[in-house]
Amino acid sequence: VYLPDVVCPAELPVDINAFKTQQNRWTMGAIQTAKKMLPTIWRSPLPLKVKVEATFHLTACVGYLLAAALSVLLPLSLYFRSYSHWPLTGFLEGMALAATTISLGIFYAICQKDLYVDWKTRLRNLPLMMSVGIGICLSNAKAVLLGLTHRQFEFHRTPKYSVVEKDRSWKKKQYRTKNPLAAMAEIGFAAYFLIAVYAAFELKQWFSLPFIAMFGFGFAYVAFLTAAHSMSRTNSEFPKALLN
Repeated sequence: VYLPDVVCPAELPVDINAFKTQQNRWTMGAIQTAKKMLPTIWRSPLPLKVKVEATFHLTACVGYLLAAALSVLLPLSLYFRSYSHWPLTGFLEGMALAATTISLGIFYAICQKDLYVDWKTRLRNLPLMMSVGIGICLSNAKAVLLGLTHRQFEFHRTPKYSVVEKDRSWKKKQYRTKNPLAAMAEIGFAAYFLIAVYAAFELKQWFSLPFIAMFGFGFAYVAFLTAAHSMSRTNSEFPKALLN
């Protein structure tokens, strides 16, 4: 039974490290719930469409594994496309990229439409939201794997700052993660995609360039915030667009 009108208030952390911890915990919990519930659901007398919807709902976080795999393969596909003489290579890859990106954009747009009256204005935040989602895909992919392979895990609570509009007192609080090395994976992928942007420009792969740039920006942005929020007391504030 799906109850879309049931509201569960939550606070998205303004500190990127706390945000990643929260998303990791939610991701791992969702996968563990899927492991526990899906066998029962598929053995039940429920209609097939309910079982399929439940499966998609409970395994949505597996998309982070696919995003991580795409992050590795997307730059490499530039080389293959440039030196492959198969005429449909670029077309099929372009259709796949467009389909995945457009479907995600429509998903978020419908959510905004259901939640807010000014949903059309909020759509301008979608590219940044998608980039941040890409930027945290590596840590969340790890959470998916841990959820699949571990029965128990340590619970890491999310720091609560009680942030309200125009309130910046959270920057002076001491409850913070302090791990500058946490950004190393994102930094590596940001550099990887920076090279890919240059390669796409040189190879005149104009269709792929926006997608590669979005991936690169996402990893660079998350890496910057992870390092900054780990090392400095006067951190850059997490964009309010993502808190709304």
